[in-house]
Amino acid sequence: MANIIDYIDWRGDLSFLQSHFNNVDNLILANISYFKLHDIVCDFSSNNYISLKDVFNIINTSNELHTRIKDKNDQILFQKMAKSTRFANIKLAFYEDKINEEDEKQFACITMILDDNTAYVSFRGTDTSFIGWKEDFNMTFMDEIPSQKDALKYLNNVANIIDVPIIVGGHSKGGNLAIYSALNMDNTNIHKIKAIYNNDGPGFKVPITNHKNYNILKDKINIIIPQTSIFGILFEHDDNYTIVNSNETLIMQHDPFSWEVLGNDFIKLDKLTQSSLTINSALKSWISQMDTNQRKEFGDLVLDILETTNTKSFTDLKENFMSNSLTIAKTFSNLNPESKDILYKAISLLISSISSSMPSFSKYFKDNIG
Repeated sequence: MANIIDYIDWRGDLSFLQSHFNNVDNLILANISYFKLHDIVCDFSSNNYISLKDVFNIINTSNELHTRIKDKNDQILFQKMAKSTRFANIKLAFYEDKINEEDEKQFACITMILDDNTAYVSFRGTDTSFIGWKEDFNMTFMDEIPSQKDALKYLNNVANIIDVPIIVGGHSKGGNLAIYSALNMDNTNIHKIKAIYNNDGPGFKVPITNHKNYNILKDKINIIIPQTSIFGILFEHDDNYTIVNSNETLIMQHDPFSWEVLGNDFIKLDKLTQSSLTINSALKSWISQMDTNQRKEFGDLVLDILETTNTKSFTDLKENFMSNSLTIAKTFSNLNPESKDILYKAISLLISSISSSMPSFSKYFKDNIG
């Protein structure tokens, strides 16, 4: 079936003035924040907007497409956008990309001005860095993670500079940042928010319905998840979400290129799969059985073990997988008894949570697969 790449073939000849912004456009622009655009797109030190077409030409001419944009589908997407009427002349600005190991922060974002004079602020989701993963896990015990603080500061800065309607969005953790920043932004500019998109991103420790600005923005919040969402239903969420069909299975449905498109929207479904609900129930049970200190200790230990490989990301880890696996195994065997006990308890709780969920999971497979 068709995806966001095919959508550009279908709708790429129509400007946003001719065909209004929609859910699929949102996912495409959410993806742009994953691109490495430093030294090309300006930061807040200037207002030198640059068109998406010109950004692509600079990257392509310098033979940096494969280094700045790792994913092959993203490379194809970017090329098609640069050649389309709909996306080529989008103006890009205010690019930020930060990784801070001490603060355990992985944050990136970019602002785009569309030809209908609307801005889309795109927050990047989790990349393959260990720090990015660790910051995600920190959501289980921190009221506010560093990226959320940066997202709020970023959105306030953008809203102070530009005087146009703003759409805020992101994929994965980026969707969480979109909702967080919009709900907490300065009240003087909150009226500029036109829409908020969370594309399969996790929720929050407490329901967003409790937030003082929720009633102001609730009709502008769009949560889009695939039918077997795992990340998108973690933690507390607004239950008003759109379920879309993915051609992948389980965790691979998180991939935005697997979401099926028909015309100018996604193919929508009525409900989540039983496997999505079961996995979510198991993860919630696991997290709830550990107190705040146990969650922090577990996350810190896993990060410490991974970093003994002298790599910084899961991508790097795979390059010398056998050697790195041996290093991890050796590090684990040399842990002190207290550290081993922390890991054993957390893993035992996870296994117990999964086991308690197995009856419904087994029933799902029996009823749907035979």
